[in-house]
Amino acid sequence: MRKHLSTAIAEVLNVWGLLGLIVVAGFIVAYQYAGAPPPSLVRMATGATDGAYYRFGEQYARLLANDGITLELVPTAGSLENINLLTRGDVSLALVQGGSASRDDREQLQSLGSVFLEPVWVFTRSETAIRRLSNLRAKRVAVGAKGSG
Repeated sequence: MRKHLSTAIAEVLNVWGLLGLIVVAGFIVAYQYAGAPPPSLVRMATGATDGAYYRFGEQYARLLANDGITLELVPTAGSLENINLLTRGDVSLALVQGGSASRDDREQLQSLGSVFLEPVWVFTRSETAIRRLSNLRAKRVAVGAKGSG
C-alpha cells in the first residue's frame, strides 16, 4: 500500500512538475516577444491655445483618455517650434503643417499620417490689381505668426 502511495505521489509530482515547467517556458517565450506596454503619459506639441492644432490635440486627448493614456498638450508658436521640440526629444508627437520640415528634419522624423488637407488661401482687397499669385511678387503678404508654418 505504501509503495503504491509513493508511486502515485511521484506520478502526480512528475505531471505537475512538467506542467509547471511548460508554463514557465511559455512565460519566458512570451516575455521575449511581447513589446513594451504603451506609455501612460505622452506629450504632444500643438500650436497656439486658440488655434486649430490645439483643438485637434484636445480631441486626441479625449480619445486617448478612454484607453488610460494621458496626452499632455504643449502649446507652441506653430509648426517650426513643434519640429524643434520633436527633434530635441522634448515631445513624443507634434502636429506639423505639411511642407514645414527641412530636408534634415525629415530625415530624423516620421510622419504618422495626414490629419486634414490644409490649403493656403490668399485673399486681396477687391480694388487691387492682383489677380494671380505672380502679381504678389515684391508685395507684402501677411502669412501668420513667425515660425507658425
